[in-house]
Amino acid sequence: SLYNANHMGCTPVETKTSDFAMVASMLDRPTFKSRHNICRWLREDADQYSVGHCGEGDMCPVLATSKFGFHPRGDTLGSNRIMDTILSETIPLFTEQEQYDILPDFIPFREMSYYIDSYSYESFTKTMQKLSAVSQQEYDEKMAVLRKYKDRCNFMTGEPFDAYMTSFACKLGLQP
Repeated sequence: SLYNANHMGCTPVETKTSDFAMVASMLDRPTFKSRHNICRWLREDADQYSVGHCGEGDMCPVLATSKFGFHPRGDTLGSNRIMDTILSETIPLFTEQEQYDILPDFIPFREMSYYIDSYSYESFTKTMQKLSAVSQQEYDEKMAVLRKYKDRCNFMTGEPFDAYMTSFACKLGLQP
């Protein structure tokens, strides 16, 4: 499902000043454990990554000035964070494969994001190393897909409504 994000995300910027950001509630709940782990692991490896912000706080402008934005689960698998990240023109980092399953199929989320395994420090470090090795060309290709589809996340454009109606019509056999 698409959540009603803040409608505009943060104002996108061309020059990204940090590698990563995660702006999220940091409640003391079992389902929020990965959020705490991600911030701790990023701090522990601070010599390898530049982090604009990790934890609670203001989304703007830090989300737009970061190349990648973490989208960890909380009480549920999804939130408006993914839409805010896309509207800010920041590449999303999903932390559970199931997060993709709840999203509409009219936006190619897998083509504009990366999956980061946050189940353990070892798996997190391994997938972060792979992400660090991503070429500028691959990053630019992800960004091109994100920019192509970002208005489908923006309720101010009407595109999400049209895309949902088209999707429903196809599922009902009213459109090919």
